[in-house]
Amino acid sequence: MRIPRIFSDQDLECGQVVSLNEFASGHVCRVLRMKPGRELLLFNGRGGEFSAVLREADSKKAVVELRDFDPVDRESNLEIHLGLALSRGDRFDWALQKSVELGVTEITPLVCERSDRIADPKRMKRKMDHWQKLMISASEQCGRTGLAKISEPKDCRAWCTEDSAGEGYFFAPSTQSLKDSLKELKVSPEKVRLAIGPEGGFALQEEEQFLEQGFKAVSIGPRILRTETAPVAVISLFQYMFGDIS
Repeated sequence: MRIPRIFSDQDLECGQVVSLNEFASGHVCRVLRMKPGRELLLFNGRGGEFSAVLREADSKKAVVELRDFDPVDRESNLEIHLGLALSRGDRFDWALQKSVELGVTEITPLVCERSDRIADPKRMKRKMDHWQKLMISASEQCGRTGLAKISEPKDCRAWCTEDSAGEGYFFAPSTQSLKDSLKELKVSPEKVRLAIGPEGGFALQEEEQFLEQGFKAVSIGPRILRTETAPVAVISLFQYMFGDIS
């Protein structure tokens, strides 16, 4: 039987008895239907994970006892900051989930000329809470020992001007092949910034801004991928060439 992994944002030590927050407690007790005595793994996103035992199965405040610590590290050596255009429905959620599973370090939702927008502050807060929980669940499932960061949505032209030590790429049809562009690199990158546009692509002014800021315009093949498919393909390629996918 697979041992469930649960995220808990608190300092953890062997032998400690800790209470889980309501979100984690509900997942343990209502969704997984775990009973006292069941084993689980706890991690806080700061490296490693703890073996633990459920002591009190309360759906609002479950209590677990920590046992041994395993310093395992399942984070990629390649830092990937993904700028992903906002999209409607569950497509953006799906892209977030898969990007986390593939080891992305940080995600910034991009507001572009052709992308979706979230104007209502209350809706924005609900979205941010939803995205954070979705990314935590993806990290629990895939075994990550770190936690990817999700930033508030930002205008794509402002995002590309931020200081960064990493190579920057934005994706557009009929441009240089990503494969050919990566062959030109003299040194394997440790950090990269990847910008994925909305359905219909980046607007001309947005592409010009990316180029002015040193981003390279690249394509990922002869077919045009949907906005939720592109990050999966791109991150997989970078992790295969420079990260931890083998």
